[in-house]
Amino acid sequence: MHKEYIPGDSHGSEQRELPNGYANSYTDKFGEAFDNGSNFDEKIEADEPETASFESIAEDRELADYIKDKIIYTGFFIDQKELHDKFPPTLYHAIRDPHVTVSYRPDAKGVFLDALNDEARIRVIGYGNNGENEGLLAEVIADNPAIQKNLQDNIGISDDIETKPIPAHITLSIDEHTSAYSTRKLNFRPLKTPVELTGNYKLFCKDGTLISDKKAVREMKQNGFNTNREVDPDRI
Repeated sequence: MHKEYIPGDSHGSEQRELPNGYANSYTDKFGEAFDNGSNFDEKIEADEPETASFESIAEDRELADYIKDKIIYTGFFIDQKELHDKFPPTLYHAIRDPHVTVSYRPDAKGVFLDALNDEARIRVIGYGNNGENEGLLAEVIADNPAIQKNLQDNIGISDDIETKPIPAHITLSIDEHTSAYSTRKLNFRPLKTPVELTGNYKLFCKDGTLISDKKAVREMKQNGFNTNREVDPDRI
Protein backbone atom coordinates (compact mmCIF):
# COMPACT_ATOMS: atom_id res chain seq x y z
CA MET A 1 0.00 0.00 0.00
CA HIS A 2 1.30 3.49 -0.92
CA LYS A 3 2.01 5.50 2.23
CA GLU A 4 2.15 9.26 2.83
CA TYR A 5 3.75 10.75 5.96
CA ILE A 6 2.80 13.71 8.09
CA PRO A 7 5.27 16.54 7.39
CA GLY A 8 7.71 17.11 10.25
CA ASP A 9 7.61 13.60 11.66
CA SER A 10 10.88 11.81 12.33
CA HIS A 11 12.19 9.62 9.51
CA GLY A 12 12.32 5.86 9.44
CA SER A 13 10.21 3.34 11.26
CA GLU A 14 8.63 5.99 13.52
CA GLN A 15 6.89 7.71 10.60
CA ARG A 16 3.10 7.71 10.73
CA GLU A 17 0.75 7.29 7.80
CA LEU A 18 -1.28 10.40 6.83
CA PRO A 19 -5.02 10.27 7.57
CA ASN A 20 -7.24 9.63 4.56
CA GLY A 21 -7.48 12.66 2.27
CA TYR A 22 -4.53 14.48 3.84
CA ALA A 23 -2.03 15.86 1.35
CA ASN A 24 0.62 18.54 1.22
CA SER A 25 1.99 19.33 -2.25
CA TYR A 26 4.69 21.66 -0.86
CA THR A 27 6.64 19.02 1.09
CA ASP A 28 7.90 15.57 0.29
CA LYS A 29 6.84 12.54 2.32
CA PHE A 30 9.52 13.31 4.92
CA GLY A 31 8.29 16.86 5.56
CA GLU A 32 11.05 18.57 3.59
CA ALA A 33 10.22 21.59 1.38
CA PHE A 34 9.66 20.35 -2.11
CA ASP A 35 9.29 22.30 -5.38
CA ASN A 36 8.45 20.19 -8.41
CA GLY A 37 8.55 23.19 -10.75
CA SER A 38 4.86 23.94 -10.66
CA ASN A 39 3.43 23.51 -7.16
CA PHE A 40 4.91 26.75 -5.74
CA ASP A 41 4.06 28.64 -8.92
CA GLU A 42 0.45 27.53 -8.57
CA LYS A 43 0.33 28.95 -5.05
CA ILE A 44 1.63 32.30 -6.21
CA GLU A 45 -0.88 32.40 -9.05
CA ALA A 46 -3.69 31.61 -6.64
CA ASP A 47 -2.77 34.68 -4.57
CA GLU A 48 -2.57 37.05 -7.54
CA PRO A 49 -6.31 37.75 -8.07
CA GLU A 50 -6.69 39.04 -4.50
CA THR A 51 -3.62 41.27 -4.85
CA ALA A 52 -4.73 42.53 -8.26
CA SER A 53 -8.20 43.27 -6.90
CA PHE A 54 -6.79 45.33 -4.03
CA GLU A 55 -4.49 47.23 -6.39
CA SER A 56 -7.36 47.85 -8.79
CA ILE A 57 -9.55 49.28 -6.04
CA ALA A 58 -6.74 51.54 -4.85
CA GLU A 59 -6.11 52.77 -8.41
CA ASP A 60 -9.82 53.44 -8.98
CA ARG A 61 -9.98 55.59 -5.85
CA GLU A 62 -6.90 57.50 -6.96
CA LEU A 63 -8.24 58.04 -10.47
CA ALA A 64 -11.70 59.07 -9.26
CA ASP A 65 -10.18 61.57 -6.83
CA TYR A 66 -8.07 62.96 -9.68
CA ILE A 67 -10.76 63.20 -12.35
CA LYS A 68 -13.50 64.71 -10.17
CA ASP A 69 -11.72 68.07 -10.40
CA LYS A 70 -11.45 67.85 -14.20
CA ILE A 71 -15.13 67.30 -15.04
CA ILE A 72 -18.34 69.30 -14.89
CA TYR A 73 -20.84 66.47 -14.85
CA THR A 74 -21.46 62.80 -15.57
CA GLY A 75 -24.38 61.50 -17.56
CA PHE A 76 -25.93 59.13 -20.05
CA PHE A 77 -25.14 60.62 -23.45
CA ILE A 78 -27.36 60.03 -26.46
CA ASP A 79 -26.29 60.10 -30.09
CA GLN A 80 -27.20 63.60 -31.27
CA LYS A 81 -28.24 62.58 -34.79
CA GLU A 82 -30.46 59.76 -33.53
CA LEU A 83 -32.13 62.11 -31.05
CA HIS A 84 -32.62 64.98 -33.52
CA ASP A 85 -34.08 62.62 -36.10
CA LYS A 86 -36.82 61.83 -33.60
CA PHE A 87 -37.05 65.24 -31.92
CA PRO A 88 -35.72 68.07 -34.16
CA PRO A 89 -34.61 71.02 -31.98
CA THR A 90 -36.51 74.28 -32.56
CA LEU A 91 -34.82 76.98 -30.45
CA TYR A 92 -31.77 79.18 -31.03
CA HIS A 93 -29.05 76.73 -29.94
CA ALA A 94 -29.16 72.92 -30.08
CA ILE A 95 -27.27 71.13 -27.29
CA ARG A 96 -24.18 69.46 -28.76
CA ASP A 97 -24.05 66.59 -26.25
CA PRO A 98 -27.63 65.70 -25.31
CA HIS A 99 -27.77 63.63 -22.13
CA VAL A 100 -29.49 62.73 -18.90
CA THR A 101 -27.36 64.11 -16.09
CA VAL A 102 -26.30 61.60 -13.43
CA SER A 103 -24.15 63.87 -11.21
CA TYR A 104 -23.27 67.56 -11.45
CA ARG A 105 -19.82 68.45 -10.05
CA PRO A 106 -19.60 65.04 -8.34
CA ASP A 107 -17.22 64.06 -5.58
CA ALA A 108 -14.98 61.02 -6.05
CA LYS A 109 -17.74 58.66 -4.84
CA GLY A 110 -20.00 59.97 -7.60
CA VAL A 111 -17.61 58.98 -10.40
CA PHE A 112 -18.13 55.38 -11.57
CA LEU A 113 -15.03 54.55 -13.59
CA ASP A 114 -15.84 50.87 -14.10
CA ALA A 115 -19.20 51.86 -15.55
CA LEU A 116 -17.78 54.13 -18.25
CA ASN A 117 -19.60 53.52 -21.56
CA ASP A 118 -22.17 51.29 -19.84
CA GLU A 119 -25.63 51.58 -21.34
CA ALA A 120 -28.95 52.77 -20.01
CA ARG A 121 -32.38 52.39 -21.53
CA ILE A 122 -33.99 55.80 -21.82
CA ARG A 123 -37.73 56.00 -22.33
CA VAL A 124 -38.92 59.45 -23.41
CA ILE A 125 -42.40 60.05 -22.01
CA GLY A 126 -42.90 63.82 -22.28
CA TYR A 127 -42.03 66.96 -24.26
CA GLY A 128 -41.81 70.59 -23.11
CA ASN A 129 -41.03 73.95 -24.75
CA ASN A 130 -41.63 77.39 -23.23
CA GLY A 131 -39.69 79.37 -25.85
CA GLU A 132 -36.58 79.45 -23.68
CA ASN A 133 -35.94 75.78 -23.01
CA GLU A 134 -36.92 72.75 -25.04
CA GLY A 135 -36.57 69.30 -23.55
CA LEU A 136 -37.81 65.81 -22.93
CA LEU A 137 -39.01 64.04 -19.81
CA ALA A 138 -37.53 60.57 -19.46
CA GLU A 139 -37.45 57.36 -17.48
CA VAL A 140 -34.00 55.79 -17.15
CA ILE A 141 -33.02 52.20 -16.42
CA ALA A 142 -29.25 51.96 -15.95
CA ASP A 143 -27.26 48.74 -16.20
CA ASN A 144 -25.22 49.79 -13.15
CA PRO A 145 -27.14 49.60 -9.82
CA ALA A 146 -25.02 52.33 -8.14
CA ILE A 147 -25.76 54.77 -10.97
CA GLN A 148 -29.46 53.86 -10.86
CA LYS A 149 -29.53 54.71 -7.16
CA ASN A 150 -27.72 57.98 -7.87
CA LEU A 151 -30.41 58.92 -10.38
CA GLN A 152 -33.18 58.03 -7.94
CA ASP A 153 -31.57 60.07 -5.14
CA ASN A 154 -30.99 63.14 -7.35
CA ILE A 155 -32.62 66.16 -5.73
CA GLY A 156 -32.39 69.92 -6.21
CA ILE A 157 -33.61 73.22 -4.81
CA SER A 158 -36.86 74.49 -6.31
CA ASP A 159 -37.86 78.14 -6.74
CA ASP A 160 -39.72 78.01 -3.42
CA ILE A 161 -36.53 76.83 -1.65
CA GLU A 162 -37.73 73.26 -1.19
CA THR A 163 -35.67 70.21 -1.96
CA LYS A 164 -37.43 68.10 -4.56
CA PRO A 165 -36.49 65.17 -6.80
CA ILE A 166 -35.08 66.29 -10.15
CA PRO A 167 -36.96 64.57 -12.97
CA ALA A 168 -34.75 62.77 -15.48
CA HIS A 169 -34.73 64.98 -18.56
CA ILE A 170 -32.85 65.78 -21.78
CA THR A 171 -32.34 69.33 -23.02
CA LEU A 172 -32.83 69.56 -26.79
CA SER A 173 -32.23 73.29 -27.34
CA ILE A 174 -32.19 76.65 -25.55
CA ASP A 175 -32.76 80.32 -26.32
CA GLU A 176 -29.93 82.87 -26.35
CA HIS A 177 -30.36 84.06 -22.77
CA THR A 178 -31.11 80.93 -20.79
CA SER A 179 -29.35 77.72 -19.70
CA ALA A 180 -30.08 74.02 -19.80
CA TYR A 181 -30.49 74.11 -16.01
CA SER A 182 -34.02 75.47 -16.43
CA THR A 183 -35.21 72.56 -18.55
CA ARG A 184 -36.15 70.68 -15.39
CA LYS A 185 -38.83 73.31 -14.69
CA LEU A 186 -40.71 72.78 -17.95
CA ASN A 187 -44.33 71.72 -17.97
CA PHE A 188 -43.85 68.46 -19.87
CA ARG A 189 -46.78 67.20 -21.92
CA PRO A 190 -47.09 63.39 -22.05
CA LEU A 191 -46.28 61.74 -25.36
CA LYS A 192 -48.98 59.53 -26.86
CA THR A 193 -46.32 56.94 -27.64
CA PRO A 194 -43.12 56.78 -25.55
CA VAL A 195 -39.86 56.74 -27.52
CA GLU A 196 -37.02 54.36 -26.65
CA LEU A 197 -33.41 55.59 -26.72
CA THR A 198 -30.04 54.33 -25.54
CA GLY A 199 -27.52 56.35 -23.56
CA ASN A 200 -23.91 55.64 -22.58
CA TYR A 201 -22.34 56.69 -19.29
CA LYS A 202 -19.58 59.26 -19.83
CA LEU A 203 -17.79 62.13 -18.11
CA PHE A 204 -18.00 65.67 -19.49
CA CYS A 205 -14.58 67.25 -19.07
CA LYS A 206 -14.09 70.96 -18.32
CA ASP A 207 -12.49 71.46 -21.74
CA GLY A 208 -15.60 70.07 -23.48
CA THR A 209 -14.34 66.57 -24.28
CA LEU A 210 -16.22 63.41 -23.39
CA ILE A 211 -14.45 60.63 -21.48
CA SER A 212 -15.82 57.16 -22.11
CA ASP A 213 -13.21 54.74 -20.72
CA LYS A 214 -10.94 54.34 -17.70
CA LYS A 215 -7.83 54.11 -19.87
CA ALA A 216 -8.32 57.72 -20.96
CA VAL A 217 -8.52 58.83 -17.31
CA ARG A 218 -5.36 56.89 -16.50
CA GLU A 219 -3.50 58.52 -19.41
CA MET A 220 -4.70 61.99 -18.40
CA LYS A 221 -3.34 61.47 -14.90
CA GLN A 222 -0.03 60.05 -16.16
CA ASN A 223 0.41 62.99 -18.55
CA GLY A 224 -0.51 65.55 -15.89
CA PHE A 225 -3.50 66.83 -17.87
CA ASN A 226 -4.92 70.13 -16.66
CA THR A 227 -7.25 72.68 -18.18
CA ASN A 228 -6.89 76.38 -17.54
CA ARG A 229 -10.35 77.25 -18.79
CA GLU A 230 -13.83 75.84 -18.45
CA VAL A 231 -16.21 75.78 -21.39
CA ASP A 232 -19.90 76.56 -21.12
CA PRO A 233 -21.39 73.10 -21.80
CA ASP A 234 -24.63 74.67 -23.07
CA ARG A 235 -22.94 76.82 -25.75
CA ILE A 236 -20.49 74.52 -27.55
